[in-house]
Amino acid sequence: MRMWGWSRLQFPLAAAIAALAALIVPAAAGGRVALVVAEAAYPDSDAVLTTPVGDAGAMAEALRHRGFTVTLAENVGRGALQAAIDRFARTVEPESVALVFFAGYGIQVNRRNYLVPVDARVWSETDVVRDGISVDGLLEILAKRQAGIRVLVLDASRRNPFERRFRSFSQGLAPIPAPQGGIAISVAAAGGLAGDGPGPRSPFVTELVRQIGTDVSVDRVFEAVRDSMAKRGNATPTPAISTDLRETFFFDLDRPRVPMDKPAPAAEAKSAPPAAAKLLPKGDGAMARTQPEALGRDEPLLTRRGEHASAAEAQPTEAYRVDERRGEQERQRLAELDDRISRNSRDEVAYYERGQFHAQRGDAAAAIADFDRSLRLNPTSPEAYNNRCWLHAVAGDLHRALADCDEALKLRPGFLDALDSRGLVNLKSGAFQAAVSDYGEALKRDARHSSALYGRGLALKRLGDVATGEKDITSAKALNPQIDKDFATYGVR
Repeated sequence: MRMWGWSRLQFPLAAAIAALAALIVPAAAGGRVALVVAEAAYPDSDAVLTTPVGDAGAMAEALRHRGFTVTLAENVGRGALQAAIDRFARTVEPESVALVFFAGYGIQVNRRNYLVPVDARVWSETDVVRDGISVDGLLEILAKRQAGIRVLVLDASRRNPFERRFRSFSQGLAPIPAPQGGIAISVAAAGGLAGDGPGPRSPFVTELVRQIGTDVSVDRVFEAVRDSMAKRGNATPTPAISTDLRETFFFDLDRPRVPMDKPAPAAEAKSAPPAAAKLLPKGDGAMARTQPEALGRDEPLLTRRGEHASAAEAQPTEAYRVDERRGEQERQRLAELDDRISRNSRDEVAYYERGQFHAQRGDAAAAIADFDRSLRLNPTSPEAYNNRCWLHAVAGDLHRALADCDEALKLRPGFLDALDSRGLVNLKSGAFQAAVSDYGEALKRDARHSSALYGRGLALKRLGDVATGEKDITSAKALNPQIDKDFATYGVR
């Protein structure tokens, strides 16, 4: 009887143990692999970026300590970077944990993010797509290789030397959708900018490395980094997190991966760009409409023929999901800004950031109202005056626009963005000689600034110097083929 009774108990217990084991994925299932990239020595930059190489080295060491096989690339051109991506792709096994870290310059085009290698020759948005590495393309590689958990870490939201050649402001990165079955963190929110400090390591990566050494899950690691950066104050941007995790993953090798009850909703965590960024819709009309070639270029070289067709067929559905997630992130971003203002009606940075948000989406009235509030609280911000100048200029309120641009240049003499903005004000008001002067000063600071070239060309033609004006216009269109359409949206033809 006892033997019969034991067997009746044994089989349900064994079944339960088997079921529990099926839910637990060993920490080493599929392996742990990482691509760590640092781009710092850009020839077009005034100086070598101070933190990417040190940050990448610290990340690589921390990840190796946690069992990752690391592919490290530092200060490499596009060919060498693509080769590193291909090597990394070969190490990604089904169900593995695959992490990508990038520190350097990033640029968005048509709401897609591109990572810029040191040898990029960027004079237009087309060049960004040609020479940059598509973030969406990197995530597509992880999807094709069937990585189980996909982790993305971007420290690429820097003001860069390239955008001024075809935009009058640095746009920061576009919203970063969560990798399918994974999680992403960016040093700053969409549109935000983060600067390098004087030391060899950034606060963002220093804190991330520290948290990787703890025994909490990856989502808690990223949240701890975000919260730590938020406590540093307005001078430090708050990182943005987006997640679609389906498993609980720990960097600790002794902790197993456990499937979640249901996928976490893809959502951008609370975050905030700094007040110093100028983020207006100027230049959006010049953005490329599609980038299928870019996605193709960023696939690993090991991709076999025949795989492209299935990927292309699936692309519209995935693109819809990406846009849907980005839309949700933008709604959450606005709600976060509204909440900050409701909690502190004197938060001039929040008003400034909400003004940027509205301006990027074409709501000039709401943007101007927020810049008004921001300037009442901080009347010494040249960026806010310049942004409001631009909005007034596009709207045709040229008297107010000129006053704002003058104030911006009084606060920051030689401010390139404000010179370009005031050039537009003078062009629209018929002060063509003043427009030529402002655009000329802007071009002294950046000889390949497409907006200043085109504006000066129009002003010169209206002054009767048709040949020189056409030369400027031709040069501007070579840099930005959409520049005439941009100016048409500003009310100038």
